[in-house]
Amino acid sequence: MQERKGIPFTRRGGFIVRFGLRAVAYSVTNAQAFRYKATRFILFLLAVAVAVGVAHGAQFILFTFITPLAVKVGVNFSHYPELCKLVIYGLTLLVGGLIYLQILAAVGKRMVRGVAAFDDGYSLFEQRQRASQTSRWKLILLASVMGVIFLAPIGWEIGLQLFAAGLVGFLFVEGLFFRLIVQAK
Repeated sequence: MQERKGIPFTRRGGFIVRFGLRAVAYSVTNAQAFRYKATRFILFLLAVAVAVGVAHGAQFILFTFITPLAVKVGVNFSHYPELCKLVIYGLTLLVGGLIYLQILAAVGKRMVRGVAAFDDGYSLFEQRQRASQTSRWKLILLASVMGVIFLAPIGWEIGLQLFAAGLVGFLFVEGLFFRLIVQAK
């Protein structure tokens, strides 16, 4: 006889969705879960489009208007264009990601209005631990991607290489960290 998995609500075909800063869980129907996932996907695509547009606009404004004024003062940004792009895209990713998460939490709370929370949620540490890539094969894949970014003649500019390596490196270090913590226990 097989052991039943999940909670009684999910055994009947329901789903649990988590959102917000504490990742509070709500038991919802299949239709509500699908609507939340579809909304999350659309908001993500919208956030990426807005972030790329804002980054290109900031880059245009910096190199077209601010750099000529800064040269008169004595600071020349045009000697370090890749560093400027790295800062622009990094800040856009950070600020845009935080705004995306806030909008997603507000939309999610609106969708489950009137439904009681299933649990109290997780701390930020527990959330990162659950989302990290701790599988050995995923860590090997992330290390391979970092090797390709740095060693393969892709033709990327150095700022884009550092940005991509920073993203992949963060996922790799986070997964390695939590893998070592879990193995240590």
